[in-house]
Amino acid sequence: DALHRTLVLHPSTATDRPFLCGVPSGAVPFASLWGGLYGYPQLMVRKTAKAHGTSKLVEGDYAAPADVVLVEDVVTTGGSVTETIATLNAHGLRVVGVASVFYRGPPDARPTFANADGTVAPYAYVLDLAGLEALREAHADGTGVGDADACALTATAAYADAPTRALAAAT
Repeated sequence: DALHRTLVLHPSTATDRPFLCGVPSGAVPFASLWGGLYGYPQLMVRKTAKAHGTSKLVEGDYAAPADVVLVEDVVTTGGSVTETIATLNAHGLRVVGVASVFYRGPPDARPTFANADGTVAPYAYVLDLAGLEALREAHADGTGVGDADACALTATAAYADAPTRALAAAT
């Protein structure tokens, strides 16, 4: 698939690969899946530190400074992504790309994501409201799968391309 092709085109060692990290908590399974499939290291950010154990906000085997590609399921204003970037930056981690499956904000106000040092993390998404409407229209005649099913299947299949674009932009 597209993510695998990008990793092959940009070979790296375990020491210089970016970490994959899902925005808590909906995108964590996607980051975990891709990290496991393609051998990328993973981090997990908690919304709040645990009251027991290590009490960490960022879990994973990393040494700062390190690069991270952040994965999100849905972006509207980008607030959750911005909060997660701030947490990662506070732990010596730099976000080099952001990928989401769906952008549901206004087409003329796509968010920009920046690290605390001002460097911008490129943002890639698979589907937006216009794309969703096009899918609905394509299946409005009742042929094929149902409207909601077509949207869900297309978004799920295409989601793999978002982290590919973010990784490509970061390299």
